[in-house]
Amino acid sequence: MRQLILRSLKMHKVQSLSIALTVLLSVAVLTTFGLVYGGTMKGVQLSEERGGADVMAVPADAANYLSDTELLYTGAPAPIYMSEDKLDKITAGEGVQRITPQFYGQTLNSACCSSTGATRLIGVDFDTDFIVKPLVPEGTFDKINRERSIIVGSQVGGVYNGSLRILGSDYAVAATMEETGTSFDASIVADIDLVRSMSRSTQGYEDVWEEYGDPSTLVSCFMIDVADDAPGAKEGANMTAVTGASSWRGTARPSCARRSLPSRKTS
Repeated sequence: MRQLILRSLKMHKVQSLSIALTVLLSVAVLTTFGLVYGGTMKGVQLSEERGGADVMAVPADAANYLSDTELLYTGAPAPIYMSEDKLDKITAGEGVQRITPQFYGQTLNSACCSSTGATRLIGVDFDTDFIVKPLVPEGTFDKINRERSIIVGSQVGGVYNGSLRILGSDYAVAATMEETGTSFDASIVADIDLVRSMSRSTQGYEDVWEEYGDPSTLVSCFMIDVADDAPGAKEGANMTAVTGASSWRGTARPSCARRSLPSRKTS
């Protein structure tokens, strides 16, 4: 049988070669298509994960100092706070899938930080965060020392031997965030309680804590993800029902390109 097959191939060299080339070409095309499709889907998934939040809930009086564009596009820093206990009220809103708080500490300069240039200090909850987590290597949050480690933006300089000096203390740099083109590139991220502790003892903030209360109970904003099928009008209504909080949210959009442009402000 083997000799018969070999004899047949020799007698039909052109046809056999054509069939072999066709099979090889088909396999190559299918393999290329699979790789391109897989890469595209991975890119879409990564874009989705790094897209940020659908809704940002901020203190109501933030509207007196900042525009919605400043908040959404630049993460404009301001020592404006609200009580963390609003978390339960917002979480109860229809369509809310996940929510995480952030605490703006202060904008550091070379006088109080070894980084180069103005650098924002932001506290996040490593247990619930979904904004910073996609920007750092997998497993970073699980291994980070919440009391002695920080995460830095791609444009933060001054790191020496894997550490950065902030307000007189050295902190290990656990990871560097991927470049985002946003204010995160020039920010330092740390555990929310660590940043609260730093801010409590910051000179010049006494009036702020007198007005808002102890920083251990305060947040600067809540970042919120809502279900794709959540009624947009109800999102705004739920935010409005939370006394002392306002919300800025994105326009309706497909899941692969969501969280982009602000459409309205509710207060």
